[in-house]
Amino acid sequence: MKQFIIICNDIKDIWNEIDCIVESKSKYVTHVDNKNMIVTLGDEQYIYRATYSTLSNHTSISGWMITNRAELRIGSDKLKQIVTKLTNRYVVK
Repeated sequence: MKQFIIICNDIKDIWNEIDCIVESKSKYVTHVDNKNMIVTLGDEQYIYRATYSTLSNHTSISGWMITNRAELRIGSDKLKQIVTKLTNRYVVK
């Protein structure tokens, strides 16, 4: 199963993103795990995390995205830090 991390600004942004994906892709959504903030669409899982998340417990990530709200709200240094952290952890060199 492919897994993708979606970096959100905060918990409100996470639930907004989850609501949007569930609404817009409702016929493809096969499971919503509200406790762990994960939406499953067929063989893909979208894992929603806030910028302050440790991103632990996920070792096989196929990609990531930073929401527009998170990108607008966090400074460029923090954004670089998040991208570096994700790249170092998940990009095969």
